[in-house]
Amino acid sequence: MLSAVYRKDLPVLEQWCSKDIQWDIAGRPSMQGLETSADGQSCSNQQSVTHFSHVIKFASAGKAAKITAVRSYFVEQPGAERAV
Repeated sequence: MLSAVYRKDLPVLEQWCSKDIQWDIAGRPSMQGLETSADGQSCSNQQSVTHFSHVIKFASAGKAAKITAVRSYFVEQPGAERAV
């Protein structure tokens, strides 16, 4: 599913996600307002680390607000080891 997110492949995402999907990020407090973000890193088998950040904008500040935009940033750091 994440590869579909990265490719912005909406037909695949619609197949895998319900209309009321909830995305929880462990270790982060829930945010309120019109914007939130999620930051992290992923590691490959080739000893590289990709840092990422997803910035999500909502139509309103309510709990049932729809997502209006997502901007993602990816920075690959070859030869790096995962931070603990």
